[in-house]
Parts: sequence; structure tokens; C-alpha cells
Amino acid sequence: MKGATSVLLEKWDPQNALRVMEQEQPSMLTAVPTQIIKLVPEPGLRSAKVDGLRVVINGGAPLPAENAMGREDGCGCR
Repeated sequence: MKGATSVLLEKWDPQNALRVMEQEQPSMLTAVPTQIIKLVPEPGLRSAKVDGLRVVINGGAPLPAENAMGREDGCGCR
């Protein structure tokens, strides 16, 4: 990816992840299913200013369909 910046969190929690995403405005998020499952119901997801986020890459295990759909509805990314 040309011009990308990587942001690593020392400890992951959904509120902090949203705060960092709003601050850094990533175009891509790489996460394991557990992180996505915890992020989708986060109350601040729908109001978070993450306009640049276009793609969420899931790895490590299958992601349940309801969580994938919640991700798409919550932040508008694929």
C-alpha cells in the first residue's frame, strides 16, 4: 500500500481503538474476529468519525456473518 501509516495499539480495547481510528483516519483496519466482535456493538461506532475507513481485513479465524454485517452497517466499510 503506497503512502500507508501503521498504527499499533499496545493494548486493544474497543473505545481506544475507535479513538485512535478517529485521530489517525486509517483507510484499512486489520483485526482478528474477537476484536471485530467487540467493536461492532460499541455504542460510539456509528457516530465515530472514521470516514476514511474503507476496508476491514479479518484474519486468524472465520468471522460470523452477523458480525461482518454489523461492521458494514456500523462504519460503512467492506
